[in-house]
Amino acid sequence: MQRPHARPEHETLEQRVEACHFQSSAALPIVVGGEAWGAISVFSDCPDFFGEKETGLLEETAGDIGLPWTTWGARSSGIKLK
Repeated sequence: MQRPHARPEHETLEQRVEACHFQSSAALPIVVGGEAWGAISVFSDCPDFFGEKETGLLEETAGDIGLPWTTWGARSSGIKLK
């Protein structure tokens, strides 16, 4: 697609954050085989929402998402996981 930012249906993240009145955000990498393959971004309308407990749960979730891909990659390349 040519110049997607110029199309009115393609809002920027900043525009969406402002429209939804988000006050907090957290972004965590989805790691597969030691490399970032993607990310999880989570937003809240509460200031300072993401404390240690919430961040820990999000880190665990990101790890859970990457684990099957890491396992599959290791198996397909003959690496034994511990």
